[in-house]
Amino acid sequence: MREELPHGVVDVWSVDLGADAEDPHVLSPEENARAERFRDRQDGEHWRRARTALRRVLADYLDADPRMLVFDTASHGKPFLAGPESVPRFNVSHAGTIALLAFAREAEVGVDVEVRSRRFDALALARQAFGDAHARTLRDLPPERREEAFLKAWVRHEATVKCLGAGLGVPAPDARDVWVTDLEVAPEAVAALAATGGPRRIRRREYAVAAQSR
Repeated sequence: MREELPHGVVDVWSVDLGADAEDPHVLSPEENARAERFRDRQDGEHWRRARTALRRVLADYLDADPRMLVFDTASHGKPFLAGPESVPRFNVSHAGTIALLAFAREAEVGVDVEVRSRRFDALALARQAFGDAHARTLRDLPPERREEAFLKAWVRHEATVKCLGAGLGVPAPDARDVWVTDLEVAPEAVAALAATGGPRRIRRREYAVAAQSR
């Protein structure tokens, strides 16, 4: 059944990367080879499952064979479908066993998720990533709230950068036209979504491996 993607809506799909593996033949030889190059085998398997989910969901929007989709990348690595301009814009992020896939018809989108996996120096990272002013803001918070505040600022920043196709780990370009919102994902994770053109209605979707077989 073909998935409909209305105007003014961003679909955000949650994918459990710890679920049963899917048929690797959905991916291209180049994608499977990239998954094999990961130093950590589990990281490679998670990337493979996220990419498989991306192909299957895109195929449902387009009523196409997921194996026939052809991807290209922009100058800073943001993937897009090689084909008509009417195809959905999309973005992917994964951390741990959580992947998020975001899709919109007429807007560029970016999504980012991070897992609270270890302790870190929030003040030092805030100063490095966002400057002294942001670090001072965090310093005014109780110590137990600083890491959470930094992670929320970080995923919003990365979602914006990915939305604009500017590349990760760099200052975001002019983002006045970008709408950013937090996403509730899981107790152990923080996430954010960004889209061009103002506020959007968000539809949360759950990706199910068994329901995606073709």
